[in-house]
Amino acid sequence: MSIGADDYITKPYNSQELVARIKSQFRRYTMLGGRESEFAGRVIKNGRLAYSEDEKLLYADGEVVKLTATETKIVELLMKNLGRVFPAEEIFERVWGIGYKIEKVEK
Repeated sequence: MSIGADDYITKPYNSQELVARIKSQFRRYTMLGGRESEFAGRVIKNGRLAYSEDEKLLYADGEVVKLTATETKIVELLMKNLGRVFPAEEIFERVWGIGYKIEKVEK
């Protein structure tokens, strides 16, 4: 078991910065495996990423990643199918629900 620091702060420090860092570490701990979260079974984890199906939110290192509605659909598709490579046409069909033909541009 390895226990060590992954963050530090030098003196003199701003108390607001200290509180922000503690909150960030706590979020990272709870979302990425320190304890069972209330989303058990509804969070897909891949490395430093966690996607909450219930909240429709992507977390990177415990921090929420701001995504558009379309980006969220793409992330959900990819996170639910880890390791699978999708052709662009299939992503368009699954996310937008329409057939989309990508034409290759010749150089």
